[in-house]
Amino acid sequence: MKRMWDIGIRWLVACVLSQEVAFADSTEPLIVVGVATQEERATAERLIKLAPNPASLQTQAKAEGYKIIQGENVYYLIPPRYWRDETMFARNELCELLLVHSPMQPFSVSQLTPPVLNMLFRLMTTTVPVPKETVERLLTSGYLWWGGSLTVEVQLDGDTYKSISFHLDRDESVNLPLSSLSISDEQEAITSRNQQFPTSQSVQRDIKVKEESLLFSREIPQHLRIAHAKAYLEWVLYGYEEMRKRLEMLEENLRDNLIRIHGLPVEWQEEEYVDFSTLPQWMRAEIASRLAGNFKRKAEGISRQSVIIVEQDDIQRALNLLVGAKVKGIVSPRLVIGGLVKDRVVEKYAFSLDMLD
Repeated sequence: MKRMWDIGIRWLVACVLSQEVAFADSTEPLIVVGVATQEERATAERLIKLAPNPASLQTQAKAEGYKIIQGENVYYLIPPRYWRDETMFARNELCELLLVHSPMQPFSVSQLTPPVLNMLFRLMTTTVPVPKETVERLLTSGYLWWGGSLTVEVQLDGDTYKSISFHLDRDESVNLPLSSLSISDEQEAITSRNQQFPTSQSVQRDIKVKEESLLFSREIPQHLRIAHAKAYLEWVLYGYEEMRKRLEMLEENLRDNLIRIHGLPVEWQEEEYVDFSTLPQWMRAEIASRLAGNFKRKAEGISRQSVIIVEQDDIQRALNLLVGAKVKGIVSPRLVIGGLVKDRVVEKYAFSLDMLD
């Protein structure tokens, strides 16, 4: 957000100093467009020439990917890099799509929009990373599904055990419709979608903005330039805030669905502690198996560096000790991409939604 305010200050200065305005009849609507690159400037100048015809202006601006804010005899045109090309916009689109599908229900990547493909391409080639040829294949002919991971914190007799994490789902249980396919069978489908696939040249993390300014469709007094610059910036900030609120709501819906489907305590929606005894049996067993070694080391005075063997009796003893424990759980949605990468070879890659920055 600080970057946005820094840009805002540069805008105000640029608007005062800019002389690049076109003269026009004051009865025409005022067009205000933000520019940061030569390409944006050229597009903005074309759009400004359409000021006498608002209908054509709106049609062309939408076709160019601009968001249009209409005021009283003024149009603010916000470039796509401030919304459509933002990662937050793609995350919103992805979460909306995931909510259409039940957890662990695979669906084709053909349902993904270009902004989502761009985001996943960046993630898989940089953050994970995955070989580029594998990413291209998975994002043209692969499948997506989503599930969840759980991190619990246990309080017992004054001690706190943190970072006990495990998956709520088993990816091995997902059946992809690949048994009768080979790489050659998919070539036609891949070729037909190649034009929509984000290549490394077309994917941009951020446009590097050295200087930003506003263009106006006609000359207006300096104080009005500053007022319109302020209004423009407020609309940009409003758009960011709306995307952020929408994303928080969608991710909360994903978490709530996982809590409901897996029978987890509703108190975990607010990250509150619950009694260990109220947890599902499978989760009590999982937590006990993770903590059995800790309890055994503590009871026998064994150092943390020593290797020990945890037996079934140790797990049962842990279950008995945990009866009075309090447990807090944090549920996190996770995304999995899988598919054929070579003949008869299936690969899967999982990551949390938090990695989609």
